[in-house]
Amino acid sequence: MEYQLAAALGLAFFIYSVSFRRLARAELTGPMYFVIVGAALAWAFSDAMKVDQPLSALLPLVELTLAVFLFTDAAKTRINVLKSQFKYPLVLLFVALPITFFVTFALGYLLFPHMHIIALALLEVRPRFVTNRPIK
Repeated sequence: MEYQLAAALGLAFFIYSVSFRRLARAELTGPMYFVIVGAALAWAFSDAMKVDQPLSALLPLVELTLAVFLFTDAAKTRINVLKSQFKYPLVLLFVALPITFFVTFALGYLLFPHMHIIALALLEVRPRFVTNRPIK
């Protein structure tokens, strides 16, 4: 089953490398393509994919993958376009981000009313603190 999964991944990479210009014209970025492919492969191979280790051991790999995709996407930003159209990033940073933090904090307070406010703020900023391991 591992060989079939490896072959499917190889085929997905081949299809992306051959048709990435057409995908870009269709507004489908590399991260979007690989999320769709990953979801399809997870669904297709769901019976064969058994994780033998705790998911917290896979967290560094997931974070590294996310960082690579996000930073390669951000590296493609054209500075000239950003200088002329700075309104959207400013709205996202100074309006949408604080609203998101506030809504997350309020939802956390509603779901976990027994938690301290500082713990809710840490939960909001860094979800890595939530584990099922006992604190030593």
